[in-house]
This record gives sequence, structure tokens and C-alpha cells, in this order.
Amino acid sequence: MRYNLKMAGSGISLPFAFGLPAGTDSARRPTRGRPPGARYPRPVMAAAYALQPVEDLDSAAVDAVRRIYEEGFPERLRADFRSLTGEREDGETALALVGGRQPCGFAMLRRLGDTGWTYLRYFVVEQRLRGHGLGGIMWNQLTARLRADGCTLLVFDVEDPGEPGCGRDESQIRSRRVGFYQRHGAVVLPVRGYRTPHGNAGGDGWTPMLLMAAPVAAGGRAPGAGEARALVSAVYQHRWRLDPGHPQIAATQVAAPDSPDRTRE
Repeated sequence: MRYNLKMAGSGISLPFAFGLPAGTDSARRPTRGRPPGARYPRPVMAAAYALQPVEDLDSAAVDAVRRIYEEGFPERLRADFRSLTGEREDGETALALVGGRQPCGFAMLRRLGDTGWTYLRYFVVEQRLRGHGLGGIMWNQLTARLRADGCTLLVFDVEDPGEPGCGRDESQIRSRRVGFYQRHGAVVLPVRGYRTPHGNAGGDGWTPMLLMAAPVAAGGRAPGAGEARALVSAVYQHRWRLDPGHPQIAATQVAAPDSPDRTRE
């Protein structure tokens, strides 16, 4: 399934890097509207960056990761940083993208029980370095790592660009985030009513989100409606620790296989 976004102005929950692909020549090139002598951003080379466990970093680097994390997410969507580093649960991994000994990205993973699937809790690139391909580099290294560990599917949620009350600018930001994931093989699952217990402006303690998934195994296919119910149950159980009988699980509707996608109606 492809998620057709209706964007305002221009044509993905988590901050990302966009821009020139890795290895693109950054020399001067004539471009309409570009001042004489202007240069493209310096390209980034994937080989110059590596994912490292946060616990392997020194204290200064950990502080840098914390800043990247806290600047990248609103308070209502993030946990206390200490719970991600020194107080992690079994099956969780905190990783930093490091280049030149300097952290420039952060990702947090949690295994979804024995399903062979992994939940992506956080994925963020240093704000001042966005637009140079680092998001794609971190994604590729992250999925390669998961593939080597035997993971078959990466699951995550993102803020909905079509959420009622979401302003035009915020909707565009959210749409770009969804688009980033789609360009890397993810799909929006045909699910309506998926919510996370982050709390929101409505005061009911739950935040409406979109649920997405990307195949990790080589040659794997993106999941569809047939797998969506199992994915929803796994996320609610292993990420949010909800009992199988929790009313929120029943309230999350999944489209029947081969039926039209009605998540955006």
C-alpha cells in the first residue's frame, strides 16, 4: 500500500536529514538563482560514519547525544534520556551515529518479543547537519545491523500529517517525515485509531499516530493488511505494555485484506 499524502504547498515522527545523496559532487555547478561562487553543501560519505552503542561513548559524547535527542523531539513525545541509556529494558538498544568522533544522530530500538520484529522508538539527526544525507546513512546502517541480527521487519509510529488541528507548516514537516520512510521502503499500515499513551492537548492521555513498517530482510516485502493486526498487537503488547484485553487495542481498526485503504477518510 502506498500512502498518498495531500500536502499543502509542496509535495517522514521523527526528524531526519534530507539533501544531496552520499557521494554527490559538491563542486561549483551553475544553477539558476544561485549566486555566483555559491557552493553546494559538502557531501557526506557513508564510510565516514558508524553506529555505536551509546554506552561505549565517553561522557562528553553522551551529553551530545542527549542534546540531539532533546532538540529533536517535543517533550510530550520523549522519555527521560536516562531511561534510554542507564535504565533500558531487556531487548532495547541505544545507538549513536558517530562521525569524526562526534555524535550526529541517535536511534533507539526495542525487540517486539519473539516475533522477529523490532520497534524503532527514536530516530533523529543533529539539527544543524540535516540536509546532507545523514538520515539515509543512519537508516541504511541501522537496517543492515538488524538484518544481521535476524530481524525481518522494522515497525514505528509517526505523527499524522492529517491530524485535526495540525497547522499547515506542521503538516508539511510531518509529511516530509513520512516521505523519508517511504523512500526507504516503509509503508503506512492500513490502521485507523492507533494511539500511543504519550498524552496530548485533548487531555485524554493518548496521542493519535500513524503506524508504519519497513522490511529488513533482503528481498522482503512491505507488510499489508494481512499482517497489520499482528503488528498492532505486537506493538501494543511489547512497546506499550498493554494487556491483550485493553480497550485501546480493540479500538484500533485494521482494514480487511484487499479492501480499500480507509485510514485517511
